[in-house]
Amino acid sequence: MLKVTLNKKEIELSEGTTVTELLESLNNKKAAVWINGTQILKAEYDSRVIASGDVLRVLRMIAGG
Repeated sequence: MLKVTLNKKEIELSEGTTVTELLESLNNKKAAVWINGTQILKAEYDSRVIASGDVLRVLRMIAGG
């Protein structure tokens, strides 16, 4: 298990967790994600592995109109 900060809360994730897996665990498939202050491209979600100590920010996309 590794410890990360997600939206200012410390959580534990399994080693090797990708951004896609994190979003699925949050029931949030449409979101913008920043890791350590850098926005991650959606194309990288499947391959970007979260590391111990990372600071993540996840913003849920909502439709407006």
